[in-house]
Amino acid sequence: LLQRLGEGLATLHAEKRKIKGYLFCLPKFGGMSGILRADVHLLDKHLDIFCDYVGLEPDSFGRRWYVRIHEMRKWFLLLLFWSGRYDVLDAARWIAGHKDASHIYAYIEREFPGEELPKLEAEYAIERLYSIEVNGKHAPDDDSGLDTLYEAVLRHFNVDSLSMVPESEWIDYVTNLRAQNGFILEPHSIYSDNRTEVVGINVSFVLREVSA
Repeated sequence: LLQRLGEGLATLHAEKRKIKGYLFCLPKFGGMSGILRADVHLLDKHLDIFCDYVGLEPDSFGRRWYVRIHEMRKWFLLLLFWSGRYDVLDAARWIAGHKDASHIYAYIEREFPGEELPKLEAEYAIERLYSIEVNGKHAPDDDSGLDTLYEAVLRHFNVDSLSMVPESEWIDYVTNLRAQNGFILEPHSIYSDNRTEVVGINVSFVLREVSA
């Protein structure tokens, strides 16, 4: 809505060239006689006014939290990933302006709260292991590491199929294995032949030695 407002103001005042490159433009408080270019200082000022108006509760030191553009951007990307998981990782990459999925994932790893990301990675691994159990292993030239993880789980239980192990047991094993960094996930982008565009993502499973 703010962008539509700015575009309308630019057309109305024939000042489109003057505001090129600005994300938001606002009418001046004195009326419609001009345009305020909403740079970071103006945005911060109005965000402060908004937080005061909402009345966010101060902390024990009497300090009120004031939201900033960077924080809103960060939490949007984290919530997007939280809701869509790895299916939206490429969309998050594009939104953040990153060239490779590994870059946005490194950002998510750095900013994600607590131990939640290892849990999500374990859940993703469990879903993929289910897929192998139902559909069989991948092609011999597949280098994602998922088949290797599958074989490692089978060796742990000394079986030929996960169906021979109570589901709760092998799920707990995979969850604990990830918690101990027995494997990690490394997403990266897949590019077209001429590397001019991203056509998808691949998630690699990297196994590590875990001390007894």
